[in-house]
Amino acid sequence: MAGLNAIQASQMGWTEGVGKALRTLGDLLMKVEYANCDPTDETRTSPELMVMDMTTGTTILLKVAPHKGGKTDGDGYVRFPDYEQSNPMRIPPTLKEAIMLDKLAGMLGGRIATAVMREIAEAMVEANELRLSADKETYKNWIDEHAKYPDELKGMLDELRQSTIKNQKGDTLLAMQAIPHMVAMASIDEMYKIVGQYMMEEVIQ
Repeated sequence: MAGLNAIQASQMGWTEGVGKALRTLGDLLMKVEYANCDPTDETRTSPELMVMDMTTGTTILLKVAPHKGGKTDGDGYVRFPDYEQSNPMRIPPTLKEAIMLDKLAGMLGGRIATAVMREIAEAMVEANELRLSADKETYKNWIDEHAKYPDELKGMLDELRQSTIKNQKGDTLLAMQAIPHMVAMASIDEMYKIVGQYMMEEVIQ
């Protein structure tokens, strides 16, 4: 299994905004984890924690889901090492268009270049009108008739362009469960006293 099994927990009574608060806290903690980890090593841990809504009293325990095998193989959390990924260099369509027209105008020059540019512009308008029309068959035939040059260009680009290497963060996997804790280990009032005492000590320090 993978992920966090929390169907029961999601059906319990939570104060509006708890999900957003926990997600924000989780994002911050993940940044700290990534900053402190060795990106070349595999990390395996089994986190256990209790989450309590101080307003409604809803409490859940987060712990490892019993399991064997798979990528987690009994652990609650696994982070795999970072890796490099090779991606073909991509050239935006607008850049292709600008380069082709510039080279074409340079080879032709003068009035001939202007005339050819006008023909290209008119052909683009015609093709776009066909694309937006209900006559899909005519548009398909137009594309088939004029598709050989883009294919040739793509082939030449594939021969010339190199791949870019990007560093990718290692995949992270969870195999945990959220267990509803129907009776909290302490009353809500007692929990507030503990938190209040901690905050008072922080102010004094």
